[in-house]
Amino acid sequence: MHELGIARDLLREIDSKLKSGEKPERIVIVIGKAAGIDRKYLEHSFKEHIFPERRWENVEIHFEEEEPALSCRTCGEKFTEIESISCPSCGGKNLDILSGNRVYVKSVSSKS
Repeated sequence: MHELGIARDLLREIDSKLKSGEKPERIVIVIGKAAGIDRKYLEHSFKEHIFPERRWENVEIHFEEEEPALSCRTCGEKFTEIESISCPSCGGKNLDILSGNRVYVKSVSSKS
């Protein structure tokens, strides 16, 4: 379950958004559909490991999905509908992933 390691990496990002000693109330995490992350295991990692270790009771955690977006290096076409691993315009296979392949903290709100 590599999601626990990812949760610990995200914790550093969460900490950077909090003032010293502050406890978050709500955390929003974006998971790209092409990131290879299981939301269920990531949520478990936070609720069963990270939050108890930090004594963060009642912290809300929400997840948003991000669709993948790609760009073809051959013709420059940008697309989000992925039916195969090739450009729908030219058939090229030299693609860049623009979004949807990361997991990151979108926002952290805390009680002031």
